[in-house]
Order: sequence, then C-alpha cells, then structure tokens
Amino acid sequence: MISIPWDASVLVRCATRLTKIEQKLANVQIEYLWQCYKMNNDPEDEEFDRIAEQWNSDDIRWYWDLDQWFLCERVADDQVEYQQQQTRIAVA
Repeated sequence: MISIPWDASVLVRCATRLTKIEQKLANVQIEYLWQCYKMNNDPEDEEFDRIAEQWNSDDIRWYWDLDQWFLCERVADDQVEYQQQQTRIAVA
C-alpha cells in the first residue's frame, strides 16, 4: 500500500507527459498499451522491443516515451490507491 502521496508537481508532470505522448498515438495504440499495462504495469525492455517491432518504431525517443507512459500510469495508480486508503481511514 502507498502510505505517502506523490508530490503534486510529480502528478502534474506525469499528467502533462501522458497527454503529450498520447497525442502522438492513434487510439488503437493507446488501447493496446492499456492492455499491455493491465497484464504487466512494469515491463522490461524486451516488451518495449516487441511493441516497437509491431509498430515499426525504432527511435530512442519513442522508447523513452513508452517508458514514461508506463511510469506515469503507475504514478496515477499509486495516487488513486493512496486516496482510496485515506478515504477508508477517514470513514473508519
């Protein structure tokens, strides 16, 4: 469980980064990333290689974007979990 919330500046940077990355992708690509994320929210480089091969992308910036997309989604999940935890504590 997350016991300390992410700093607001981290959340803002991640939200901004996600928006910029997703603007570069087609909806079907975003959906595919979501499916990958549901199966493994912290993939290894080999998973990025597999996705890159499927999408014919071999640019280092693309790998960086992909890594950042997964990281920022994990940050968002952590924040949701933290808020839910705080709500349960407040109700108890």
